[in-house]
Amino acid sequence: MARIQRGVAPAAYDPHTTLYNRFFRWSRLGVFDRILAAPAAEGGWLSDC
Repeated sequence: MARIQRGVAPAAYDPHTTLYNRFFRWSRLGVFDRILAAPAAEGGWLSDC
């Protein structure tokens, strides 16, 4: 799982823990899988992965 290091996100974003919790929740719900599946289904560069 990717990690967000403390202090890396711009100040305009939510606090580090909020970003982590959102990323973790979206990962668990399959949001990133669906985002990446669309270009792969169209034969984009992700279809080679």
